[in-house]
This record gives sequence, C-alpha cells and structure tokens, in this order.
Amino acid sequence: MKRKILISILWLLLVSLSTAHAQSPQQVAAPKTPERVKVSVPAFAAGRLNELGFVAVPQNYQTELGAFYRSYQRMHWPAVVTSDAALHASHLVFDWYQRYLEIAYLRSDLIALTDALLSQMMEDAESAEGPMKDAALADAAFFTVGKRLLTGGDTRGIPEPWKGKIDAELALIRQAGGIAQSPLFNYKEDYSQYKPRGHYSRTPQFQQYFQAMMWYGRIVFRLKSSEDAELAKRQTRQALLICRALQQAKAQGEEALTVWRRIYATTEMFAGHSDDPTPEDYLKIMGRNKSPKDWNDNYVLEAFMVAVSDLGWKQLLPFFARASKDEREMESMLGMRLFGTRWAIDSLIMRQLTFNAVGNYSGEKPDPFTLVRVQGMKIRGFPRGLDVMSAFSMPQAETWLRAGQDDRYDGYAESINKMRNWPADGEPWWRDNLYTIRLKAIRRLARAPQGTLPAAIKTVQWQHKQLTAALGSWTELRHDSILYTKQSYAMAQAAFAGMTKGGGPEPPPPPPPQGYVEPVPEVYQALGEGFKLLADKLSALGYAEDKALRGIPDRYQGLMVTLERLSRKELTGTALTAEEFRFIENIGGELSIPRYGLPHHRDVTEEFMGDDENDMRIVADVHTNVDVGLALEEAVGRPMELYMVCPVNGNPVVCIGVVYSYYEFKQPIGNRLTDEEWRKMLEQGREPGMAEWIATYSARR
Repeated sequence: MKRKILISILWLLLVSLSTAHAQSPQQVAAPKTPERVKVSVPAFAAGRLNELGFVAVPQNYQTELGAFYRSYQRMHWPAVVTSDAALHASHLVFDWYQRYLEIAYLRSDLIALTDALLSQMMEDAESAEGPMKDAALADAAFFTVGKRLLTGGDTRGIPEPWKGKIDAELALIRQAGGIAQSPLFNYKEDYSQYKPRGHYSRTPQFQQYFQAMMWYGRIVFRLKSSEDAELAKRQTRQALLICRALQQAKAQGEEALTVWRRIYATTEMFAGHSDDPTPEDYLKIMGRNKSPKDWNDNYVLEAFMVAVSDLGWKQLLPFFARASKDEREMESMLGMRLFGTRWAIDSLIMRQLTFNAVGNYSGEKPDPFTLVRVQGMKIRGFPRGLDVMSAFSMPQAETWLRAGQDDRYDGYAESINKMRNWPADGEPWWRDNLYTIRLKAIRRLARAPQGTLPAAIKTVQWQHKQLTAALGSWTELRHDSILYTKQSYAMAQAAFAGMTKGGGPEPPPPPPPQGYVEPVPEVYQALGEGFKLLADKLSALGYAEDKALRGIPDRYQGLMVTLERLSRKELTGTALTAEEFRFIENIGGELSIPRYGLPHHRDVTEEFMGDDENDMRIVADVHTNVDVGLALEEAVGRPMELYMVCPVNGNPVVCIGVVYSYYEFKQPIGNRLTDEEWRKMLEQGREPGMAEWIATYSARR
C-alpha cells in the first residue's frame, strides 16, 4: 500500500514539473481528457493555435530534432510525429551510410585505383609513340593531381612543363576561388566547386576525398572543341588510354575496372546515374583489343569520336556557355568523365527555368529575387527552391513565386508546365536510386490526404508548412549529394534500452500519452521503399561481410511501415491501441543517430563521426550564376516546435512535434558556405530571414 502511495506522489510530481518546458505557458485544454498531462503552450502562440489548429514556434536552444521528442517522452506529453521528422530521419540514416562507405571503403578504393592508373600511364608513356605518348603523359599529370589531392605530397622529380602545370592546377583547386583556365586541360573550370562542404568539411580525410572525386567528376576529356580541334583529339586519346588502362591495370590485386565499377555503383546508389559518357560507354565502342598505335591515326580516332557523339547525350549545361553559341558550347563539353557528376531532375528543372531557357523579365517589381541585370538585359539568373516545388505541383509554391514576381519572365509559364509531374509517379525512374526515391517522398507532400483529418490540415497555412517541409528535406538531399549531383548553371552572358538502477523491479510505466502521426501514408511508403532499396543495394555491392551493411535499413523500413499503417488507421477513424501509442511516445529514440553511431568497423569512427551527428543546421549551394559571381544557397536552421490540435481516438488533443525551418539566399561563389560557417552565422545572429511564408503559421515571442 505504501509503495502505491509513493508511486502516486512521484507521478503527481512529474505532472507538476512538466510545465517547466516553456516560459510563460498558457494551458490549452484538451477536451474529454482531463486526466492526461497536457502540453504547455507558450502564451504568445495560443492565439495562433486557436485560430489555425496548429502553430510553429522558432526556438534557439536546441539543434537536434530527436532530442525534442525524447524530452516530450520524459514530460509524458502527447507527441505528433510529423512528416518533417520522418524525412529528417531518412536524411540522417542515408547520410550516415554514405559517409561510412566513403571512409571505410571508397577512399581506399580510390587511392588504389589512382595508383594503378598512374602507374599504367607511366608505362604507356615509355612505350607509346607520337600523339599517344603525349596523351599518356597528360594522363599521368591528370592522375598525379588526383594522387596529390588524396594523399598529399609534392611534385618533386616530375619534369617540366608537367610539374609547373600540376602545381598550378593544385593551387587553383586549393584556393577554390572561382573560374579560371585549367593549366592541364586548357578550358575554363569553376574552381569554387572544389571547396569541401556538405559533410565533407568535417575531417581531412573527407576533404581529400571530396577534392579528388570532384576532380575526377568534373574534368571532361572533350570530344569536340570549337576553339581547338587538336585539343579535342588529344583529350579523346587520353580518354581511350584511361579506358584501356582500366582493363589492364591491377588495383591491389583486382582489375582496375572492377574497382571503378564498385566506386561508381556505390555512388550511383545514393546519387543516380551520370548523364556524361563513362569509361564503360567508351569501352563498348572501342572494344578490348585496340592498340594505342591505331589511335595515332586521325581517321580511326575521328571515326570513334563520331560514334560516341552519335549516342545522343543529353546534359545539363555544367559550365559556362555564351548565349550566342549555346548549342556549340554544350557540344564542346561533351566527353568522358572518370566519375561524371549525376543527372538530377531538380537540377534540370532549375536549368530550364533560368536564362536562356526562359527570356527577359516582364514584371513591374524592380528586383525580384531571381533577376540579374547583364548588358542592359533583365534575365532570370537564379532559380528558387519554389521552382522545384511548383514543378512538383505543391499548391503554394506557385502562389509565392507569383507574389515575388519570380514567374514574370518570357517563356516561364511554358517551361514550368512542361516540367510539372514529369516523370509520372509510376515510372520506374522514381525507384532507381535513393536520390530519386527521396525526391518522390518530397513530391508526395503535395498530395492532400483524404479521410478523417484535423482542422489544421485543411488550412492554406498547413500547405505552407508542407512547402517548408518539402524544401527543408530537399535541402538535406542536396547537402548529402553535393559531391555527386550535377549543379545547374545559368547561361553566362559575360535506439538503446534503459537499465533499472538497483536490484528491485522497475515500477510499471504510466499509460502512454495518446499522440498522433501526421497522416501522409504515401510519404512514409516512399521513404520505406528507400530503406528497402538501401538494404538491397548494400547486399549486392560486393563488399566484405560487414555488420554495418545489414539490419539497420530493415529497422528503419519497419519504422516507416508502422508510420504508414498508423496514419492510414487515423484517416479511416480507426482507434489506435495502447501499444501503438507507446510506439509514438518512444519515437525520439528512432529519430537520431546514436552518439556512438550505428554498428560498423570501429577503426573508422573518428574519421567520419563527430559530436554534431544530429545537428539539423545544414547548408548547400545548388546553382551558380557566373555573370554576378553568386551561388544560390539553401539552408535549414534550428528546428521549430509544432503545437497541433489532433483528433486522437475521437478526441481533440493538443500534441507537440518538430518541423523544419528553411532559408534561401545568395553567396559569392568564392565563399560557398560550409555547415560550420552556416552554424556560426546562426549563432552570431547573422543569418538572413526565414522564408516569408513561414510567418503565416508561426508565432514568435
């Protein structure tokens, strides 16, 4: 009897302490549930909550989404599991696996491949004659740059003029200042892209890997050159020698081509296919037995170049082309890349909605966000994240583009209409890789759920909240894939279990608070498909047995399956069980990467993990305008808390959850932001304002 009284006293004490979560709280009643602990709603937010049925509150004391949900569990508050939380969890897991594979496998594979190909080029340079000898030496210089970026060292012993060119190339890469003529390849390159960012700024190993893969992904061995036909022939000979070396060289006992395929397939899993010709594309045309002597013959070489050109490659414009010779410049950038950057539909959307795919400005507003003034013209020099979401048919994206007159350009309406809902949702393309599956989940936020819904979800302001969720998740996607995904350019005009203390039995837990899952089952379904694809791809990649490559994706797929099931029950008005409410209560443990990470080889922990594993504050540049020397930055700041009146088993209950913040702004290309720089801006209060529509559903103190 005394034990029961003690438990009751402790329980009442917990209830009384729960009001400490917010300053100046105002209790918002949850009718018909007086016996349950109620969420403390800040007084300044109560009016907006009563008006809309939900309200988002910015905060400045926490950076991890999962930590909020764990605090709600401690306070015994009913939680609403938002689509934001599920999307953010997918970012954390996919980014963790990408980082792990890069450090545990891909970096060592890339070093071995570079060493093997560099050695083969030195052998070819000794035995080759004529133009092929020059091509072999140029390739040796190309791989020497990659080697120096990966492992450091110097260029002593390399004869001139190659030593001077290699040193100059390395200096431009490390300065990452902007656009300059490549000393080795004699065309313009955007060296600002070589600044390590995304998750690659965190350690020297990632920085080295980033710069080397950027070098191998951006440098093109041209098939055509409008300025120098002989240059294109030399670079095509270089590409042919690389393809031959992939078949002949050994990288730590494996055929170099096998190692290349493993690196490409792993990065393809996360970021999709390259739309540039790859070594395998060249190999299909050249065959296995061609002698380098054959390629000294201009007739044989030109026939090969025509055969590759006839494959009909469709590229984003990856560099800089003058408006007067668009097609010619695009053709001049066609050629093989060792690990070409990857085609992405969102990059294509942004490219198709900037100059010169769309025409001059026709609005009245002096300077909309997208406008650039060049040579007396008013052109659409920048896209917006809203463009991508408008193409995904999110209702309010078009509204805010129109409000800012960012749609007032000749040909804009025609271009955006062509991009809407393409490819169709059922196309296999959407299930091809993790990048497209995550885009599919984002696009499904545009679909209004049908069934028993909270009043909040029926408001225009909720559509604004979904727009922010889509843009926040898209920002994380671009952040995770910043090394591999091709960036658009505007056309130039110039969980752990708790343990009980002591030896006695743990007291029975109180009944779980009756929480809620945001009812967007199709979003959870798409995310579940992503985790299944991750599990399937990991098992097929051919890595050595590794406990990090099994189990965890299945666990997160199960999480999404459960969220899908619960949201479908809510939409049909079916009551949730106590066990299902307990799942919602415990969701915080599933929404973060544990401090010591997921199971993996412990010897690489320090190289790819840190104290900021779950920090939500990230930034990614997604578009470049060389006329004004600016990049478009997309960013997520501190998470915001969401208070929402939810229909829980037929009763209105105020639940609490977490949603994205979102920022969009421009930055000099020579100072593309890292996560660390963005976080410092936030801590110092130097960040730009959040997206304007967030004010329609948020409240500030």
